[in-house]
Amino acid sequence: MIAKARLFLAVAVMGGASLLSACGSKQKSGPDTIVVAGQRLQGQWRVTAFTPEAALDPPLQGLLQAELGQMTVTFTGSNYRAVGPGIDINSRYQIQSAEGDFLNGTFYDQTGVPYRISGQFDGKLLRFHAYDSTWRGQGILERVN
Repeated sequence: MIAKARLFLAVAVMGGASLLSACGSKQKSGPDTIVVAGQRLQGQWRVTAFTPEAALDPPLQGLLQAELGQMTVTFTGSNYRAVGPGIDINSRYQIQSAEGDFLNGTFYDQTGVPYRISGQFDGKLLRFHAYDSTWRGQGILERVN
């Protein structure tokens, strides 16, 4: 249970970011906007906040507290690596759509289970929402480099 929770925590706090719309954006989602969003995501990010939609049991809450401010997520191409005190995950992600500062995507754990996210770039921050499983909620990544 804890191993699966660690995998999902890495994905949820990334992302980790179902679907936000880019209200008022004049850009249309397509291959070019997806490429641009992917380029903006490249590099290293630190997980600075995550608020689950539902209360976590004590072990998962402890895991979350240990990772906040410590876990980094590095995006390289279509892969990510999440590293923190109790996490070291290498896997892949895919951006399905992007408009302006908004993106929608799917992160996969190491066993291939998909987790849907949406996010919004905000300066050096990526504000995200995770939609699946125990780790449904909102969080913030801050660019490290």
